[in-house]
Amino acid sequence: MTDYLIVCILMKILKNLYKKKSTKMIFQEKILIKILLERDFLISHGKNVFFSLESLPMMGNADYREEIDKAIEQAKHMIVVGSSIENILSPWVKDEWGAFVIEKRSGRKPGSNLVTITVGSVKIDELPISLRMNEVIPFDPDKFSVILRYLN
Repeated sequence: MTDYLIVCILMKILKNLYKKKSTKMIFQEKILIKILLERDFLISHGKNVFFSLESLPMMGNADYREEIDKAIEQAKHMIVVGSSIENILSPWVKDEWGAFVIEKRSGRKPGSNLVTITVGSVKIDELPISLRMNEVIPFDPDKFSVILRYLN
């Protein structure tokens, strides 16, 4: 069973990986680095992490939707990492955290936590109420231990 599921909001980052570097691209690379730091922190504390960029290709199944559904089903907790409201509300990402919210509210994920980590200029009052009703933490490596408390 996966202890945690990290939903990384990286769609726009991936689209720009092979484009000429711009200020926006450098910012997006910094976001990716921040997300990887957090993932490494969780792994270093013995947590199993589903990180779509790495986990999906290793599973050997081209039906990513099926694999993501399995990961959500098996996840004890979910961390949503958001670098923009547009990405958080994009249909695929919203489906993923929305499914977790429904499972949690229905009682099928007792003891589970949903934590949103905001990156950059994302403000809590911009988040959908389903995310605001749970813990929201601005990205800060000094707060990783606080995040860990929600995941035990």
